[in-house]
Amino acid sequence: MGGGESLLDVQALFRPFIERLERGCGDAEKVLLVSHGGTLLGMLPILFKNVDHAFAFAHPPGNADVVIAESTSAGWVCFSWCEIVPRPQTTADHLLPI
Repeated sequence: MGGGESLLDVQALFRPFIERLERGCGDAEKVLLVSHGGTLLGMLPILFKNVDHAFAFAHPPGNADVVIAESTSAGWVCFSWCEIVPRPQTTADHLLPI
């Protein structure tokens, strides 16, 4: 089925969206972002410093799964990916169960 957006199309929109979200939320402590799983798989590894695509595809979010992250001075860091805590490394073989 043609006519949809490619991963590169979505990527071109995603980073500016996150930047607008950060500016628009000001001092908000928490923000809830709801999305399709495919968007999460494709975009969050680009955003997060400690999650790569290999990790994301090895642990795809299921229906209503939760990913918890925080914007830090070093960039976005994932603290919980579907109840798995990624370590600072970007490889899927360094996981801590919650």
